[in-house]
Amino acid sequence: MEEGLAALSFDKLAKRAGISTGTPYVYYRDKTDMLSCIYRQVYQHLQEGLQEAIDTGRTTGEKLFFGLRHLAQMLLAHPQEAHFFLSVLHAPEFVTADTLRENGLPSPPLLAIYQEGIARRLMKTDHIAYINAMLFGPLFLILQQHRQSGTPAVMAEVEKVLDLAVSAVLKIR
Repeated sequence: MEEGLAALSFDKLAKRAGISTGTPYVYYRDKTDMLSCIYRQVYQHLQEGLQEAIDTGRTTGEKLFFGLRHLAQMLLAHPQEAHFFLSVLHAPEFVTADTLRENGLPSPPLLAIYQEGIARRLMKTDHIAYINAMLFGPLFLILQQHRQSGTPAVMAEVEKVLDLAVSAVLKIR
């Protein structure tokens, strides 16, 4: 969090942790392997409860909103994990392509909603990357703006942004 992913090294990590500089190599091949492992764990943690949140919705719009709101709540509740997750999304070269492919956005529960909406012709586009950009871009931007300004994001504000994002991808809401 202090210097960014590019500046992270096993030497700095070992020094900060008070361990031998060779110790990280016992557990990881290299920095990319380590960051990929951490990313997978953070991703899984952020996904906990997502399906249950989605299942509370009746309509495609509600399901999208409740899923996004759940992820936003997880990101707000776990700021260090959120910072790491967003850092990797902004600099994906620090993790393996397989890690991103297997643990990327949209997650399987959200992808299922996208596909449901596309099949029912409720979405303004059938391009998954566009839907993803319209849904997650505003959320990540508002979180980043708050982080940069040092002000806490308020869930009511985040919900307004999410409502606008969901409205942007659905033909009718």
